[in-house]
Amino acid sequence: MRAGSTNSILLAVTAVLGVSAGYAVRTIQEKSAEKPAVYELEKTIDESYAVSRVVDGDTVDVEQGIEVLLYRIRLLGINARDRGEPGYNDAKEKLKELIAGREVFLERDKDNTDRYGRALRYIIVGSKNLNIELVRLGYAKVYMHKGLRYERQLLEAEQEARQNKRGIWADNK
Repeated sequence: MRAGSTNSILLAVTAVLGVSAGYAVRTIQEKSAEKPAVYELEKTIDESYAVSRVVDGDTVDVEQGIEVLLYRIRLLGINARDRGEPGYNDAKEKLKELIAGREVFLERDKDNTDRYGRALRYIIVGSKNLNIELVRLGYAKVYMHKGLRYERQLLEAEQEARQNKRGIWADNK
């Protein structure tokens, strides 16, 4: 049996199992045999996830389930520095530190996916919303989508980081 047909069969079985469990998944990225397929969360699932990789300061990959479905998550309402920009590594390392060895919960808001097909979510660890925490600590700026559930808290966190010249605001006068 060829690898392509095996992947198609596994994807079909996974989708059927997912639908029967009350949620659906669909492939949004499958670039090579080396990288696993990344699935989009169709709706909020009230379960914990394991973070398999911190991609950058505002994007992570999470895993769930026996079949180990992989989801690419973009932290909603924030924007950390991109690769090559000052503060990129700091933001990525801080996010790693905040989630290391912890179970995370994903909270959905009105925006479900971004233009790249990544699921937009708040990441909750314990009682902390990491999206707000990264802004408060100065590792990310608010990237507002009007009417978000945590809009006020995100804006207040950014104001606090600016006033205290934390992280990316340290250089700004």
